[in-house]
Amino acid sequence: MGNVTEGMTKLVGEIGVMRDSRKAYVSSLKSYVSSLLSSFDSYHSAMAIRTKLSRRSFVKDLNKTISEMRRINIDDLMGARAVWSGSFPSRVKSNHKSPLAKFGNVR
Repeated sequence: MGNVTEGMTKLVGEIGVMRDSRKAYVSSLKSYVSSLLSSFDSYHSAMAIRTKLSRRSFVKDLNKTISEMRRINIDDLMGARAVWSGSFPSRVKSNHKSPLAKFGNVR
């Protein structure tokens, strides 16, 4: 019987050690995940600010480009009306640069 009680005592001790080890592991895992989530939050906030500024800049440039294109289109229509009505010669030289010129050789 001595061997059985010694074995049981040893087993109970090992179970206690494993339980404590598991508790320590879960505790450290919780703190690691918590710090990871907080760093994700800070990175996400920084990314949100950067992308917001980038979107604002893009929309501002897009509005400027569209305004230029609309102005050129209106000038072109006015020139076409003038040519159709006979007010101007058939070749009117435009002094506008294409808003697409900044993107290189666009055809």
